[in-house]
Amino acid sequence: LPAVVAAPTGLRPHREARYNATVQPAPLAALLLLEEVKQFLLACGLTGVSLLRGRDIARLLRSTNHVPLSRLARHVRERLMARLPGRLLAREERRAERALHPPRRVKSKRKKSVKNGGLEVKKRPC
Repeated sequence: LPAVVAAPTGLRPHREARYNATVQPAPLAALLLLEEVKQFLLACGLTGVSLLRGRDIARLLRSTNHVPLSRLARHVRERLMARLPGRLLAREERRAERALHPPRRVKSKRKKSVKNGGLEVKKRPC
């Protein structure tokens, strides 16, 4: 499957996905919201995970072999891809809102004098 990236016209293919042998389950699950990870673990048959904190879930993912990495990776990819259209829409709304407001006024910098090695600051008349 080719990887896709956001473009002004929508999603476009970027490059072909490659295998990454260094992926660890805990950092991969950290890409999701904690509640999404808990739902995934419950769907995998692990009980009691709804009571755990994020740190405990990360420790569980590092130490257990009950969660297949390929299944976790597929779930993370599906959730992130499902989130993308909403994020693009929110991004366009923020861009349109910024266009309505005038640009921020840029503060002028104080000029330094070249006397005494540039340590003296010129004062502006009031």
